[in-house]
Amino acid sequence: MSTILPNDTSLQFPRVTVVDASAGSGKTTTLTQRLVQLLLSRHIPHNGLGNILAITFTNNAAVEMKQRVLDLLKRAALGEAEALENLRPLLSMKDHEIKARASEILEQVLDRYSEFQVQTIDSFLAKVFKASALEFGFSPGFDIVIDSRPLLDEAFDMFAGKIQEGSREAQLLEYLAFRVFLFRSSDAKFYWNPYRELSRQVKNLYAKIVSTARPLVKEDRSREYVEKGERLCGLVEEIGRAIDRSKLVPAARFLTYRSEALAGKIDRLIELQFPDPPAVIYNFNPGIASGKFICQIRGFVGTTVTRHNNSFQHETCALLGSNTC
Repeated sequence: MSTILPNDTSLQFPRVTVVDASAGSGKTTTLTQRLVQLLLSRHIPHNGLGNILAITFTNNAAVEMKQRVLDLLKRAALGEAEALENLRPLLSMKDHEIKARASEILEQVLDRYSEFQVQTIDSFLAKVFKASALEFGFSPGFDIVIDSRPLLDEAFDMFAGKIQEGSREAQLLEYLAFRVFLFRSSDAKFYWNPYRELSRQVKNLYAKIVSTARPLVKEDRSREYVEKGERLCGLVEEIGRAIDRSKLVPAARFLTYRSEALAGKIDRLIELQFPDPPAVIYNFNPGIASGKFICQIRGFVGTTVTRHNNSFQHETCALLGSNTC
């Protein structure tokens, strides 16, 4: 301890002491003893109760630090051996002087508790800001709000007011709307109003950014989207050619799919929403000379049926919207 917390007569200010140690090694105890040393010493200048500030990260840490300081002062004032033993190397005072000084400081803390400044960083800055409110051009009666949602709502309103055709804001809005549209539920029953949804997504994005210490990396999946879209268009056209060869009659809905696929309209294909694969019920009678069989189709997408010709060779056809095979 002597190397970390020297005796009060050898302290020189300004002074910086860094305590770098693992959890449970006694950092809080060391900081408590330093604070009590500053309060009790008669050799440290300007060490009045209101001149000493201890900063913590959390409210729980501030409460714990106050409790530890008061506990150590009380035990020293009562002459507890362990407390005096811990404080003796830090103070150039005899034991009875430490007891008397601890009792005096303890009375000051209880009498002027508001000057006992062990607080979080944000509460200290709030106090400084309120004390200088007029200089910053604010009313001293302002309130500090921790909830960021009203601020984000106002920011999004300002952003929406700047949206014009061809503007950077319009491009960003189009990107956000496109990304939200891709991941929205396919069973939506009403037209989508983007304003509230975009505002909510912006808040969620902000919460994720501030909750991680790592740099935000935006994954670019546009190439993957285009590649899979082109593959989808190719599959639709391949199915269309198979239907043409089989002389089947395609449903009107599939003709719409095929038209959009030929035009390369990936977004339109996604918007059309393919129905679930159909259930197929079929009866096959190998005794029929023509080798045909009766099949009933419920739905029209993605059903594969194996039919046999007279030589019982396998031929696979995809039925989309056909009623007979």
